[in-house]
Amino acid sequence: MSEIRVNRIVSYSGDAEINITQGLAASSNASFSGIVTASSFSGDGSGLTGVTAVTAGTATTTTNIPNLTGDITSVNTTTTLATVNSDIGTFGSSTTIPSITVNAKGLVTGVSTSPITVTPTDTLDDVTSRGNTTSNGISVGFITATNLTLSGDLTVNGNTTTINSTILTVDDKNIVIASGAANDAAADGGGITLESGDGDKTLNWINATDSWTSSENLDLASGKTYKINTAEVLSSTTLGSSIINSSLTSVGTLGQLSVSGVVTATSFEGDGSQLTGIAAGGGGSGEFNTGVSSSVQLTPLSYETSIYTFPSAAGKQYVIESINVANVDTSVGVGTTVNIIASIEDSSGEQTYIAYNVPVSNGGLIELLKNPIVAGPSDVMKMWSLNESYIGVSNAVEVYMNYAEYTSTEYTRKYKCNRNLYCNFIPICN
Repeated sequence: MSEIRVNRIVSYSGDAEINITQGLAASSNASFSGIVTASSFSGDGSGLTGVTAVTAGTATTTTNIPNLTGDITSVNTTTTLATVNSDIGTFGSSTTIPSITVNAKGLVTGVSTSPITVTPTDTLDDVTSRGNTTSNGISVGFITATNLTLSGDLTVNGNTTTINSTILTVDDKNIVIASGAANDAAADGGGITLESGDGDKTLNWINATDSWTSSENLDLASGKTYKINTAEVLSSTTLGSSIINSSLTSVGTLGQLSVSGVVTATSFEGDGSQLTGIAAGGGGSGEFNTGVSSSVQLTPLSYETSIYTFPSAAGKQYVIESINVANVDTSVGVGTTVNIIASIEDSSGEQTYIAYNVPVSNGGLIELLKNPIVAGPSDVMKMWSLNESYIGVSNAVEVYMNYAEYTSTEYTRKYKCNRNLYCNFIPICN
């Protein structure tokens, strides 16, 4: 049989060319050794075997290319598409958004990118990301904005916050730094630093000194003062009234000093003519009022020198209450003595000896006066010291002299002296 033409074949086995116009339904396996030609094929083709693959290349005809319908999962055919108007590459980043153009056939004809920007009038209430919508938080890797206004709170979680602006305005009246510091040691070094090419200017908390420490001077405006617990302690011209104690060793020149208590000093300089409230001396009781007292420390040399000159104020007398001499030089030998010679020379040049070769034992202290004596203005105290061989030695003794100042009408002076050893000077009172 060379050809069979029927409207429908239910079953056939053999070799022939069969032309079926109504379709071929096979209830079991169908085997064809030649070419099967049809206007279309139905099914996924998963049961087809022995199908010759289409040769790779550019399809120029529809010959041997099946017309497939339904879900196509695999076709062993390589097809070259027409060139489209787009570069090859990956588009879009954390700072740019890709814009893709597709034609009517679904082909990509162009790709471009544009930066992510937020205009001042944009309001981000709800943000959709990967299908999820949230109005609580926004996570953005990088934002570039000309102006950005936040109507809510801003929390920055990071190690460094940099603000590149020329003016920083903060409405909050209390700025907290070192937030959460457990103690003073944890806050150590906290503060403010002003950078400068000439050296940074700092105000820091230093835990070791338990103090705020400034690297620079503090200059208060005119009329301002330093206060401690609301009490003014120092202004540009005045110590506060609450300052009642001081360890000052020098205060310069005072124009005026008012003291309600006792003034204690090792010595006083000047004639005391401006001092008030000092009781007058004398009184005929045989006792000496101290008046204005001065104490001086003197160091005789190995030859006779003028070691002290009394003030030259006219109308004044000076009652010498004591002259103590101490042997302080160990170079002259243990157990040896130093001899002291002392005299007073008045303004006329008359010299009267107080002591002559009075011995002072090693490490010892003696009082040269048995009674107070009176010196006049510009009188000169002269002394020198010698060893046991009566050879002059310097810095072997120290002399401490105390005297009080009075007016010349209170005391006159007369001297009498036993030249060889001790001298007794008896002031005669008017």
